[in-house]
Amino acid sequence: MSWDDDELRHPEEEPAVDVNVKFSPERSLYIIRAIAPGERANLRGFTGQTKDVYMDFNASLFESIPDFNCSDSLAESVSETTSEDQQTPHPPPDIPYPRLYFSRNRTLLENARDDPNSLLVILTNVQVDKSQEPERIAITADSALAKPLGARHNIESPWRGGDMSMETPKAWMKLRVMRNVGRIETEITKEMEKEIMRKAYTTARVGLDNVTGAEATLEGADESVTEREIVEGFMRAVLGPPEEENDQTKIVLRKLKEECNLHQVPLRRITSYTENLTTFPAAEGFFKQVYHVQNDDSVVVQTFREMTLLQRVTEVVCLLKLRGIPNIGQITEMLEDETGDMIGLSMVRYQQTLKQYTHSHSHHRITAHQKYHLIHEMLRALQGIHECGLAHRDLSEVNMMVNESDELLEDGSRMPLLYMIDFGKATFCASEDVRKWWVQPEEDAEDGPNPNPKTEKELEDACAKLPWVKGTPDHGYKMSIQTLPKSRVDTTPLPHMIHPQAEDVYSLGVIIWKTFTETEPWQGILDTDLKSLRHQIQDDYRIQRILDKEIKGDFSRQLVSMCLKVNPLDRRTADEILKWIETPHIMGALIREWTPEKDKPERRGPPARSTGGAGGDRGPVEKRGRGRPKRAAPTQGGLQNGLA
Repeated sequence: MSWDDDELRHPEEEPAVDVNVKFSPERSLYIIRAIAPGERANLRGFTGQTKDVYMDFNASLFESIPDFNCSDSLAESVSETTSEDQQTPHPPPDIPYPRLYFSRNRTLLENARDDPNSLLVILTNVQVDKSQEPERIAITADSALAKPLGARHNIESPWRGGDMSMETPKAWMKLRVMRNVGRIETEITKEMEKEIMRKAYTTARVGLDNVTGAEATLEGADESVTEREIVEGFMRAVLGPPEEENDQTKIVLRKLKEECNLHQVPLRRITSYTENLTTFPAAEGFFKQVYHVQNDDSVVVQTFREMTLLQRVTEVVCLLKLRGIPNIGQITEMLEDETGDMIGLSMVRYQQTLKQYTHSHSHHRITAHQKYHLIHEMLRALQGIHECGLAHRDLSEVNMMVNESDELLEDGSRMPLLYMIDFGKATFCASEDVRKWWVQPEEDAEDGPNPNPKTEKELEDACAKLPWVKGTPDHGYKMSIQTLPKSRVDTTPLPHMIHPQAEDVYSLGVIIWKTFTETEPWQGILDTDLKSLRHQIQDDYRIQRILDKEIKGDFSRQLVSMCLKVNPLDRRTADEILKWIETPHIMGALIREWTPEKDKPERRGPPARSTGGAGGDRGPVEKRGRGRPKRAAPTQGGLQNGLA
């Protein structure tokens, strides 16, 4: 048996590897159970000559692990090249990196070599015992960390017959031994025990990216223990606890990446998209740019611009919390640069904004059934946002996307599907989220749209006052008197607290008004005419007078009036309004009020009272005004027929 030697000898020829590796959620471990000299292991297929072959071939590997029964000559040379503050020896130039001979799953070691976040764990002297908890196995083992190097060399086995089994060495790779972890005690799942502990020199992979989330528990296990927690416990036992971090940005980004893993949202380098992005953004604002992907029309790439760390974190966390919620734009990936900094995200691509959708129907108006369906989906989206302990705080026609479905509504029109997007100005309304994602601002940092507590004391005071929060003025006709600015350039923090979810309801009420009337609210006042707008919305009486004048239909006025109250506590919640419009007779009344007169079915009531004459001819019609006939009031039966 012969093969070409591998010339990997000098550490300086290889990429630098952090020998003081610690646990992190994005790290993967590739595990091999090895059999150390003198270890008694009763494993299937690992007896007799097979065991002797592995012992001979992997002897140099065990000698290269610090404090692992090294031969005197090698231990002496290793100690000369090992610094006091670093356990990992750098082999002297005349001693090559050791080889690891192994049997199955050979390509996995190449993955461990190529992935910078991956390490190889070598377990020896393994003892497996039953755990007190179901679905778990207790283990103790000696462990060492290594990094595969160079090419994989396959071996054409010369053994045939005898007691040599199929478990003989099939390949070898060079390793850089990084650290002797020592004895570990931890627990693993039954599946891990089956895949790792029962087979010698077979590679297996463990990572948090391929286990279930916190909502799924192991069958028969305590409800508070998940497969993810057991795997994480094993990884921490091998790697040690994460190092304490003083850099607040790194701490927050680490937690954010953990949250992405929890919600099964992958991390991806932005460079993988760079060549396929459109030259110019499809949409652009002060805070972000949105690009289409030329070879993939199912996603869009959004890059952050002038967003603070808190704004970036808030947007991504909101999208993660809302993952799977109906009528919410769905995140597909978090994007990072070469340094690991979060610089954007990718999302599902939708057809058009609500503003574009309504404009495209300017020549053939949106039907009453389409209007009702859009408004229903708006309310359902806002209900989901609020139930997750969030407030959107930037609702508009360009922050709602619409897909036209092939499914038809009752009147034969195409069903519109609505999705809310853009959570850059969102607010956390639950104290646990506020504390978890708080980013202490720099001393000279300017406040964003949501003033950020500057100290831990201010943080606790803010949590105690939830759901009321500090805020800044909002610009636009969709905002209430509570957040209306004093001037077009006013960004001074408001002197009073605001209720962010109630402000969402107010904004949505104005959008609903515009959707079913297809006219600009507030008598067409521009959002820059703050004086006129303030005059109209300063009290409920003035608001109601405008609604009575501008909106036709009692139920339509009632719908908008539920949202547009001056006192935030007088506004109905999204959940209450949604249940109200879902009431069958309310739904029917709204659709009839939004149906143009020419499209309404002809009303058929009982004939008017006859005043004599042959054949029951009607008498002369009473005149009023400028000679116009006065329409006879329909009877109750006629109303019911008209509303049926």
